[in-house]
Amino acid sequence: MNKKGFELATNMLVVIILSIALITIGFGLFSKFIDTGKKLQASMTDKMEQDLDKLMDDGSLIVIPRTTIKAERGKAAIFTVGFWNELNTVADFRVKVESKSTNFTSNDIIYFTEDYSLQPNQKQHALIQINIPKKTSKGQHAFDVEIIYKYTSGGGVVFENTYDSKKRIYVIV
Repeated sequence: MNKKGFELATNMLVVIILSIALITIGFGLFSKFIDTGKKLQASMTDKMEQDLDKLMDDGSLIVIPRTTIKAERGKAAIFTVGFWNELNTVADFRVKVESKSTNFTSNDIIYFTEDYSLQPNQKQHALIQINIPKKTSKGQHAFDVEIIYKYTSGGGVVFENTYDSKKRIYVIV
């Protein structure tokens, strides 16, 4: 029997098995990263929701309990936002965040859920994640948070507007 041929086949089999194992691990890690956003949405604790509800009880249309977060480059800052439907009809709401800094792009801002359909007087809680690029300059970076709503009147006319006040949040790097 030829030993060299047998060793070559054995080595090839080991390489194939290791390749399959590495590909499986890679897919597992990839799916774990994809699920992170979904888990963060679920991670808004009851305490956080209660705090947002208490702040909204004063009649504020948009509430952001913590407006400044210090974060490192390559990490993320996560803000909680509360808003409610003050209209007498069902309306669709959208959260929009705009960077005031050239260091951030729209890809750095992640909405866990961007669009909401709310009944009259229904409150909503949302999470916004701002990823800090590794090349971000040190300092304070501002973002405007805006809530846009859209509804159809009884006559079939579609109205789209924003709540009067934008809220400003800051990330300190």
